[in-house]
Amino acid sequence: MRLSSYELGPFKKPLSTTGEGTYEATVDFPLDGTWTVTLVVRLSEFESPVVSQKVVIP
Repeated sequence: MRLSSYELGPFKKPLSTTGEGTYEATVDFPLDGTWTVTLVVRLSEFESPVVSQKVVIP
């Protein structure tokens, strides 16, 4: 997670397994604004796809 407007982050959160193929993390956003949440999935030693999404916290 990163909040560029305040130059905060990146903050890392570990994921917990909640079922087969399902993971979750609990995140507290300390400030409002548009955060960028990035997920990196380690598939193998050489494969780690990355997905980013903007999240607006009012």
